[in-house]
Amino acid sequence: MEQYDTDIETLRLKILAEPDEVQKKVLEEHRNVLIEAREQCEFDWLYAEKHWIQDWWYAVALFAAFSMLCCFFFLPGSCCRQQD
Repeated sequence: MEQYDTDIETLRLKILAEPDEVQKKVLEEHRNVLIEAREQCEFDWLYAEKHWIQDWWYAVALFAAFSMLCCFFFLPGSCCRQQD
């Protein structure tokens, strides 16, 4: 993200310093493409982060469900009890 910001700022300064109108339009188009790529990268990162959180909660739920299921079939302390 920092690289995108740096490149966008560099292009902005080049656009301001460029005397040729045609070259200015090309640089502006390139800058717009970089801005769109940065926005897409930010969107993808947020989606990946939400996906990771969802996977984490799914794993916690599976663990909890498995633990509860085992507690109902194998009561705590019943396997370690000594028979006299």
